[in-house]
Amino acid sequence: MPSKRLDHPPSLTRSAPLFGAALTALLLSGCLTDSNPSAGTDDAANVPAQTDGGSVDPDDGVPVDAQIPDPDDGVPRDATPLDPDDGVAPDAAMPAPDAGVEPDQGPTLGGPGALCGSDAECGAGRCVTDAEGFPEGYCAVPDCGSRAPCADGTTCTETAAGTICAVDCGPEACRAGYSCQNVGGSAACLPGGDDNARIDGLPCADDAQCAGDACITDWPGGFCTTVGCATRVDCARGPDEGVDNRCYVANDPTFCVRICQAASDCRSGYVCEAISQNEGFCVPDPNEPLLDPAIVDNSPLGITCQSGGGSWALPYSVAADSTSYMVVPFTLDGASLTPRTIALPDGGSINLRGENAFQSAPSQVFGGHNPTVVPGTDAFEAQLQSGDHVYNLTSDTAQMCWYLLEESTPGATLDLNLYLVDIGLSAANAPNDANLQAMLGQFAAVYGNAGVQLGTVRYFDVTGDDAAQFRVIRAESDVGALLTRTTAPGPTRDEVLSLNVAFVRTFALPGGGGILGISQGLPGPAGLHGTRNSGVVFTAEFLGERFRDGSGVRVDGNLYTGNVMAHEVGHYLGLFHTTEQDVRSTDPLPDTPNCRGNANFPNGCADDDNLMFPFAGADNSLLSDGQINVLRRNPLTKD
Repeated sequence: MPSKRLDHPPSLTRSAPLFGAALTALLLSGCLTDSNPSAGTDDAANVPAQTDGGSVDPDDGVPVDAQIPDPDDGVPRDATPLDPDDGVAPDAAMPAPDAGVEPDQGPTLGGPGALCGSDAECGAGRCVTDAEGFPEGYCAVPDCGSRAPCADGTTCTETAAGTICAVDCGPEACRAGYSCQNVGGSAACLPGGDDNARIDGLPCADDAQCAGDACITDWPGGFCTTVGCATRVDCARGPDEGVDNRCYVANDPTFCVRICQAASDCRSGYVCEAISQNEGFCVPDPNEPLLDPAIVDNSPLGITCQSGGGSWALPYSVAADSTSYMVVPFTLDGASLTPRTIALPDGGSINLRGENAFQSAPSQVFGGHNPTVVPGTDAFEAQLQSGDHVYNLTSDTAQMCWYLLEESTPGATLDLNLYLVDIGLSAANAPNDANLQAMLGQFAAVYGNAGVQLGTVRYFDVTGDDAAQFRVIRAESDVGALLTRTTAPGPTRDEVLSLNVAFVRTFALPGGGGILGISQGLPGPAGLHGTRNSGVVFTAEFLGERFRDGSGVRVDGNLYTGNVMAHEVGHYLGLFHTTEQDVRSTDPLPDTPNCRGNANFPNGCADDDNLMFPFAGADNSLLSDGQINVLRRNPLTKD
């Protein structure tokens, strides 16, 4: 699960990164960390801090504390590519000799990549000939691209013969005279090369096929790699391949991975796992179900599901009195989805891969869903239109679901569901606990200044085996697993439109740097409970404590916890950081101050008092008008 770990410089404490106005493909899910101060003492050296995770060779400037997916971490270890004949019953009878098949029916036409001597021998497209550099001919659909997408099993590829739909290569070898070659995030059988020298990241059946002499056969379609690497130069790239293979040094033994910025950079069956502010690496898609179908059936949100595959067109209609809405497409099986466009009633569209790319952040971070609030910012108010819409996206899932939440006035109330995971408080005594209530008072003050009042606060105990497993979060997978224990607080639409915050004793992630909290949304799917993305997980370790920050200022742990919780909830409601730690990327809102290009970052920044500054602490709580509007457009802030 991608998350952000936020670092704190001397005398500062704050939070996580994004991709300029268009966002990074691997945005933060927002997670705060601390430097393990001596809580409860006045001479603690530092205020809780935040750090970024990472995993590739140190000379790349990428942090090295992320963990490589373990065979037992939920990643399928026995996944294999789907066979083209998967839908045919294995015991189907072969036609008898006299079953009506005429012997002069004609030759079988070649499929993609087949041998050919003329166009007439190809079932589709044309025969790319030997004279064009394709030995013994090659059946392919020509002139592919955005207007003529390739069929499943083929990839649009630029060749000397122009763009063609080249056949995808798999673990098996390509035909004689051809080899498995890198094509963006895919791999295709193309002329030349040595099929027994596949670069890292390409499909494979055994070690002998790979230039790095190693094939991870447990990963979907096999994955060529180089084991025992030290830096990126040790990874098999191939001549002029233009790929970014690097050494994953946080694993023993080390091995080479394929770097990505989005899931689209990875082969089918893989997702982009975040390792830094704006990069990730391709790992098998765990494809965990997002939601129990029974929850869909009983939800008051009006969820619609349909079957299909590949390209999806999801219809919905917006009422004339709506001031904003959230539409939430999600795959029931957890398969990744890629938002494309939303067709508007006036004939225009919202380009979720272009100027509105920041609205694709949830799918880029979490894969299987993409809560989309319209208008995304004040600058896109013209995209709020009444009437019929169509949400266009792509996914390999067999079942796509979606629902629509509309607001007729800006939201003014936020309800919270607090899950107490063996933190010394119970649902019975928490409403009267002075420290917890002081924390909630600070949280309410921050949101009150934005015109959002704290509404109903419900308390739930997490006990038994769940409490023993989750009271200390020791693996990032536990964050989502804990949130699957959340349940709808009631059967009505008003009750389910509430935000879950689970309080644990502490985080103890490997290389975690003292994480304070993790938000599972950017924004999250409003109203869905019991999913891995149903809220925020936060530490209660500083409640009732006092300590000093790096500059010697006394910090009240209750106020500190309330403020950084407000920051994480801000992520869940759709707010990005004002400035990312790369000092190049900023949020998509034109009225928030930023610190772009500041060589002294994070010092001397105009946005250091903003709630969403990338290092969140007890003293920064301001919000711009644009940020306030984002908060109030989210259906969790109810009108």
